[in-house]
Amino acid sequence: MGWVLPGSDFLTDAVKAAKESEIAVIFVGSSYNVESEGFDRKDLNLPADQVNLIKEVAKINPKTIVVLNSGAAVLMSDWIDEVPVLLESWFPGQDAGHPITDILFGNHNPSGRLTTTFPKS
Repeated sequence: MGWVLPGSDFLTDAVKAAKESEIAVIFVGSSYNVESEGFDRKDLNLPADQVNLIKEVAKINPKTIVVLNSGAAVLMSDWIDEVPVLLESWFPGQDAGHPITDILFGNHNPSGRLTTTFPKS
């Protein structure tokens, strides 16, 4: 997360793709640089570029799904009311694509209770 091809404008490309798509799926979250078992996070914020991506894509495509990869709660007050679907995937590992796809396509119901409280503000 956070790597951009030199010479590209990631946000512009993402907004263009969202405009041309029936549904937009955005994967955001933290990485081992931000959160780990060996140290605490400094705050509950997602990186600002990820928050901006969610907000800009959700403006263009009202069917925006956010898939959140994190080991703990994050603040969502800047964007949660702009997206109809949020899927918390925690840190699912290298084979995450299969279960996430099953959930997004309705092949599996991810119902259940979170073990952590996610503050709205």
